[in-house]
Amino acid sequence: MRDAGGKPALAKSSASFDGGGPIWRNQMQSQSKPGAHAKTRPYSPQRSSTQEKNEASGAPTCEQDPAPRVPEGEYLASCKTAHKYQNPRFKREEIVLQFVLCDCKCAGTTLCRYYSATTAGKPRSNYKREWVIANQGIPPQRGDRMPYKKFMGKLFKVRVCSVTTDAYQEKLPTALQYSKVAAILELVQTNEQIDWQAFGEST
Repeated sequence: MRDAGGKPALAKSSASFDGGGPIWRNQMQSQSKPGAHAKTRPYSPQRSSTQEKNEASGAPTCEQDPAPRVPEGEYLASCKTAHKYQNPRFKREEIVLQFVLCDCKCAGTTLCRYYSATTAGKPRSNYKREWVIANQGIPPQRGDRMPYKKFMGKLFKVRVCSVTTDAYQEKLPTALQYSKVAAILELVQTNEQIDWQAFGEST
């Protein structure tokens, strides 16, 4: 291209083309500055009622009431039930006796006595020792059955203790500590006829 005088026209320099460059750069810089745009809304922890209901429906459910707790010591107690069950915590079979405390401020409270079913027949097991007490002091002979229902319906003197740790020996919160029957000490009253001949006495 030529100008009006016939001379070749000079191309515009980049400087003249970028004449508005500083303005454009200023605009970009102003946009990149903090606060140039509208502030983003901060995170709100508020949840909708639907979300809260969904969370509540998926939460764990308590399976039982807190176990009873009474002062440690010796009590009179009647054996109400006796049965064998699979302990899910220790993954073993256990024999459990349910006792109802009698003649005390805690009368009516139900506490349990537990034995390992796998060692119940051993010579020095707690089950055998206490079964003999329930059997009026008469020991079983080799091969004899020792039915756990022998305890039912009888009145015993028992020793009660407090359980303060869980299965992993971690201390339980005070509100979750509970009582259990630690030992059967004496047969106080039986619902069976006493076999005096077993003691070498005549009726």
